[in-house]
Amino acid sequence: MLHVIPAPTSIVDLMGQYIQTKKQEDLETFANYHRRLQRDLSGNSSCSDGGVGEESSMDVILTKEDLKMNKKKRKEFALSILALVDASLPLFLLYAEERDQFTKLMAQFAKEDDKQSDNDHQTPKRQPSHLYPAEYLLRLFVKIPYLLSEFDLKKNNPASILLADEKTQDFARFLSELIVFIQARVDECFAGNYQALEVDD
Repeated sequence: MLHVIPAPTSIVDLMGQYIQTKKQEDLETFANYHRRLQRDLSGNSSCSDGGVGEESSMDVILTKEDLKMNKKKRKEFALSILALVDASLPLFLLYAEERDQFTKLMAQFAKEDDKQSDNDHQTPKRQPSHLYPAEYLLRLFVKIPYLLSEFDLKKNNPASILLADEKTQDFARFLSELIVFIQARVDECFAGNYQALEVDD
């Protein structure tokens, strides 16, 4: 059995849903935190102790800059995942029986894209992440340790290592977040649209 391609919900669609859902959750967390903080401050302001210790709690307030940075980092993570899918799917995310389907589909879509483009506007080429379902994202997750180990860090540059460590921590945090997001939507993400494998006589 082969997956029906293009999938009803592609990896790009899934990542878009993930970005929007987490953005909304961040906004709700931000609003709830500040409502709770205001409530605590107004309650303590009437106390006879003068609100001792409140200044230290102000240091951990989630700011709008924090929200913007989280949004930016999450978007960079999503784009990195999509780039990894597009680069690695034809290399090692396909089973043997899926390779012929991939070759034919990409050739077909390339012809369609060429017909749609004209001299004034170049239609973006459709990538695997726009066509394939979430199952291939799971296959990528299994390969991520190998892919990360292939990056050549400049060991003699401490600043480069620190930057890489920070990005690795962000990547791990968002990857964990994405896995939880997918787990909560298993039925939606893995609809199981298949077609029979054509066997040559």
